[in-house]
Amino acid sequence: MTAPPRGRLILWYCLAIGSLGAFHPLLSLVLLRRGATEAEIPFLLALFPLGLLFAAPFWGRFADRTGNIVRVVSFAMSAAALGAFGTLFARDVALLVPALALIAASRGGAIALFDVHTIATLGGGEEGRAAYGRVRMWGSMMFVLAVQLVGVLAVRWPDAPLWVNAALMGSLAILTWALPPTPGARAPSEPVRLRSLLEHPVLMRFFVISVLHVAAMSAYDHLFALHGAAQGLSDAAIGAAFALGVGAEVGVLFLSPALLSRFKPSTLLVVAVLAGIPRWWITGVTDNHAALVLVQATHGLTFGLWWVGGIAYASEAAPKHLQASAQAGFVASGFGLGSLAALLIASQALPAFGGPVLFQGLAVVSVLASVLLPWALRHPSGSTPA
Repeated sequence: MTAPPRGRLILWYCLAIGSLGAFHPLLSLVLLRRGATEAEIPFLLALFPLGLLFAAPFWGRFADRTGNIVRVVSFAMSAAALGAFGTLFARDVALLVPALALIAASRGGAIALFDVHTIATLGGGEEGRAAYGRVRMWGSMMFVLAVQLVGVLAVRWPDAPLWVNAALMGSLAILTWALPPTPGARAPSEPVRLRSLLEHPVLMRFFVISVLHVAAMSAYDHLFALHGAAQGLSDAAIGAAFALGVGAEVGVLFLSPALLSRFKPSTLLVVAVLAGIPRWWITGVTDNHAALVLVQATHGLTFGLWWVGGIAYASEAAPKHLQASAQAGFVASGFGLGSLAALLIASQALPAFGGPVLFQGLAVVSVLASVLLPWALRHPSGSTPA
């Protein structure tokens, strides 16, 4: 019996987002064991936002030009799987770099494209955007499960992150090739150029806010564990904080149909940006352990609402022939350029000023983003487009 479309979509996100949870949290330790120095590790990790920044727009353009999103995602996921299996046999850093670069250039952009396929498969338009969150939330739950599983396995099997990631990526590539085409997908009647995306007034202003918001969020996510440990949080408390944050994210994704039926996507984006201000500031000014853990619940707002609102906003604002490119631009701007900027700036600011000042600085970045919101979310006619 053929699995229903929603079931296949859920399985796809479980494998894709689960592979992120299996791979990234312990990747720095794996790199250290493979011979990377502490100075080299940030540059190796920077391959992933670089991959999103430069490769995701081209995957999006390819998908829009061919009108065949699933086949493009199939090629991208096959390349990512090849990179994942390459990490298993790369015994030193020099051999790891091309394998990591292949994953970085393929996986992130492909996930963004698959969001377009998911929305179309779930009915398209408002119906598809509303149903998307309840499918995507299974990926977030799998992320938590994968983190816990790999953490246990890695105690006796240090290469567990690489093997679990490769198994999930290989399975994902096979599943993607077996999926049917995107409903209603066809090659566009007009040319698809990246320049068209860059010149789109609504999307480009949105991408500016995406860079600022995700830069702050990315720096926070990368450095919270280090900051929490410096404030005396135990490993168990730090783990509980992250679990609370992802749990809140899952709750927001579950509620996304109701949220999108009641509020405009632009409203969700505004709340997400504003919620970052107290989250970053509280983390920077308090040493209360309970407060440091509980403030992680706002991850449901700063990431959950941002993701749900951003996917819907880009989908509504983009012309039909630029749907895949718009979603790729959404992740490339924030999780590519924004994350890369966060890694580079944090690497200099953290030793110079310390964790508390750095987190307070992130709140200032979110204040700047909030000031720009009326400009960023304004339609050329003077109203918000979504």
